[in-house]
Amino acid sequence: MQTEFTLEENIKLIKEYVKDNFIDKGMCADICIHDKSDGNLMLM
Repeated sequence: MQTEFTLEENIKLIKEYVKDNFIDKGMCADICIHDKSDGNLMLM
């Protein structure tokens, strides 16, 4: 995640990316954002 953006902005960008690259192609995805300040997330 980008440190220049707020958490809400990052979540919006992540959801758009997942929709465009996974959901719209018939795949499913699970996003897990860790409650840390290091910007770590998991996408499965």
